[in-house]
Amino acid sequence: MLVECANLQDIRAKYFTASSVRELFESIDNHSIIEFVKETHFNCQLLLQFYITCIAFVLHVSFIICQLLFDFIFIQLIILSLSTLHGTE
Repeated sequence: MLVECANLQDIRAKYFTASSVRELFESIDNHSIIEFVKETHFNCQLLLQFYITCIAFVLHVSFIICQLLFDFIFIQLIILSLSTLHGTE
């Protein structure tokens, strides 16, 4: 996004010209990069992406925990059923 996004070409031209991220950080004044980030609201997009990633992670972990709990309960029911069949309850 910092050097390749075509939609931001006009805004980028106001602050810097760089052909790679490496060139950007090696040769462009930090204030220009910061002003570009502010104007494009890139910082808000990063924060939003961070929140979305965190939510996805929590949902994924919750799913895994629910799956493990379901598996545990299912195994306990099988053990109970087997012990009932053999009269060893």
